[in-house]
Amino acid sequence: MILSRDQLNGAFAAANVPPHVWISSQSLNGDNFATVSREWVDRVWGAGMEALWLNAPELVEMRQVGGGKTVAVPRYKLAGFNCRGHSLFVYAHGMMGLAVRAAQTSSPLAYDALAWGFMHYTAEPRPDNLNRAGRHQQLWFVDHAGVFQSYEPGDGEENEMTPTEIASITFLYAQ
Repeated sequence: MILSRDQLNGAFAAANVPPHVWISSQSLNGDNFATVSREWVDRVWGAGMEALWLNAPELVEMRQVGGGKTVAVPRYKLAGFNCRGHSLFVYAHGMMGLAVRAAQTSSPLAYDALAWGFMHYTAEPRPDNLNRAGRHQQLWFVDHAGVFQSYEPGDGEENEMTPTEIASITFLYAQ
């Protein structure tokens, strides 16, 4: 689905993202935004993890997820590869996909941006978010149903934000 800037703003409003963050925002670049699926975000995250395994295995760690299972996730390094680095790394993989698609398509795309980016907010400590607390950066996207979603690149999964966390969003970026 393609969203105009007004429709994208409508998705933010429906999710209770503070209006001062998206009204007349200079960090939301584009006129027509293609929505993305959760599966697409998972694939982008997976491509990023594969790139880390191949090029910088020291930036990957195995995390216990219960039931004797483990999952590979980006290693958190406070002074080097923290939540900002995780978000920007995965976001860049998604934008590279857009660039490749544009280069391989003979006619212009019907959109000039993706409804996908990164954001800053204040995380509340809770078990389902590894008790992250304080200022944090993660990914956001608008799915094909037009619903604002958040995604934690440090875990490789969607992150249900609390109303207080949504109200604390101070920055959104998209291109």
